[in-house]
Amino acid sequence: MRVRIKILFIVFCVAILGLIARLFYWQVVRNSELTAFAKLQHSLGTSISASRGSILGSDGSWLATSVEGWLLFAQLPDVILDPKTIANKLAPVFVDDKDNAVLLGETLRIEGLLAKAGAVWVPIKARVDRSKKEQIESMQISGLGFESENRRVYPEGELAGQTLGFVGKNEQGEDVGYFGLEGYWDLALKGKMGFLERETDAIGIPIIHGKQTQVEASTGVDVVTHIDKGVQLVVQKKLAEGIDKYGAKAGTIIVMDPYTGAVMANSSYPFYEPQNYTDYSNDYFKDSVVSDTFEPGSIFKVLVMASALDAGVIEPDTKCDMCSGAYKVDKYLIET
Repeated sequence: MRVRIKILFIVFCVAILGLIARLFYWQVVRNSELTAFAKLQHSLGTSISASRGSILGSDGSWLATSVEGWLLFAQLPDVILDPKTIANKLAPVFVDDKDNAVLLGETLRIEGLLAKAGAVWVPIKARVDRSKKEQIESMQISGLGFESENRRVYPEGELAGQTLGFVGKNEQGEDVGYFGLEGYWDLALKGKMGFLERETDAIGIPIIHGKQTQVEASTGVDVVTHIDKGVQLVVQKKLAEGIDKYGAKAGTIIVMDPYTGAVMANSSYPFYEPQNYTDYSNDYFKDSVVSDTFEPGSIFKVLVMASALDAGVIEPDTKCDMCSGAYKVDKYLIET
């Protein structure tokens, strides 16, 4: 009997020690890991978008800015109407050009998204403005919804398009500046996103009086340029006229303040509208003024003349006595 009691006592002690060891493992060894995991189960983190800064002209008016917009999406399990019916209702809202081919293309695009096999949530149209949003909401189509998002606009159309660049989406679906000032100053313009963390219940619903931590988003800075809209408009008009007159494929004009070097106008042809950048090939986005190389040619004649006048070697009325033809220097023949 005593042997049996001793065995039971030993088994009991081993079990107690095992339980203590297990508790020590979970509560001490893996304490940090499990605490963090529990926190994740009882908190909800949300990113707060930062407003992108504007690009301004010399008079302080907008060349590029961000306005309120929405993403139209469909929650497919909640959609009642068939995809074709919904597409026929939505397409005319998004197509300003009532050309049948364009309208049909948009209709088929929307219908294809709504009929996507296995999908639950599909984005239909990004950057929807308020008027279109209200128009769609009035249709009361079950399964459609909106998410708020900022929309980049360029009030002056194709004015200074290559100088400005545009804002598009990267592979993660985030707004990113490409080309021009939008690309070069992207980090400064886009600001810093904020963050909101809220305590939730067991099924993930935020607790009204629960703990809440919020870091406000920092608005992007505004970039002020020396671009004069009036000068830029004249430059683009004259450049287009010159291209048409001489049958050229491309051309550039830059206007600078001779005293400060400030760029008042910068234009490369062909033009494009940053608002509708998806309608153009990449060739349109390049600013030839700063990206292309070319032989300066006769431009240097002005520099040589200015240097000679500045050095007092010649006067404004000095006549060249060696300008009747080619001029030989050592073994080189300089054609003039």
